[in-house]
Amino acid sequence: MLAIVVLALGLTVWWLRADAIDAASKDASNLAIVLAEQTNYSVQSIDLILNEVQEHLKRIGVTTPEAFRRLLNGEDTYKLLTERLSHLSNATLIALIDNNGRLVSSTNQWPLPPTDLSGHKNFQHFLENDDKGIFIAKPVIDRFSGEQIVLFSKRFNDANHAFIGMISVGVKLSYFQHIYGSIDS
Repeated sequence: MLAIVVLALGLTVWWLRADAIDAASKDASNLAIVLAEQTNYSVQSIDLILNEVQEHLKRIGVTTPEAFRRLLNGEDTYKLLTERLSHLSNATLIALIDNNGRLVSSTNQWPLPPTDLSGHKNFQHFLENDDKGIFIAKPVIDRFSGEQIVLFSKRFNDANHAFIGMISVGVKLSYFQHIYGSIDS
């Protein structure tokens, strides 16, 4: 009789354990879906801003690398980018980089000190590839804030698909660490 009771208890514990594992697996799967959707929403918001800036550049007549530098290094561009940045709660900067890798405008400050970004992976990617999508670079140190950021960038071309420059949106790495850190438990 005692053996039957122990066997019944053992099977009950085993089934409860299996149910708990199944429930935890479903919860983890649901959490992963929510996190993926949150990340997708963030990237869609960034893509929308990148597209808006590209359309603005076309509207104001940026058709050559010289026009990119001349038309976009003023305080009005700084104000426009700062206004666009206010629509992205997770972003820390928007920057315009010319076809030589020089920072033309940024929401970090105005006026800008001379800044060479030609060594960045995202710049090198667009210099070598006529890629119309978003390029996401490995985290870099923001030269102005000292924080690690992830850059989401898009290439800007002239009518003949020649590289004029690029637009980048920087998001603190800690933003993504916070999102994905929530699944540690």
